[in-house]
Amino acid sequence: MIVNTDTLETLAAQLSSDAALIQTLLEIANDNTPKLQTPNTWLLKRFQENGFSFSLNQMEIFLKLLREATHWQAKLHLLQMLSGFQIPAKALALK
Repeated sequence: MIVNTDTLETLAAQLSSDAALIQTLLEIANDNTPKLQTPNTWLLKRFQENGFSFSLNQMEIFLKLLREATHWQAKLHLLQMLSGFQIPAKALALK
């Protein structure tokens, strides 16, 4: 699956990266459908690069997604995001 980043860039520029949007993107990405995972993780990565800080709850969802992502591009986006996180010990203690 090829992600059209031009379209995603346009979409990202039109959206406000607030907590509700990030929560929605995380939930959609957790669907395990590559057609949904890949563009949503790309958007999450873009918003993080633009300075959005994830809450502890969002971090926990992110780590679950990192473990369960099914598409290689989604996994790549998530792995690329790791360097931008300070993961609290509480979030690492997930089952």
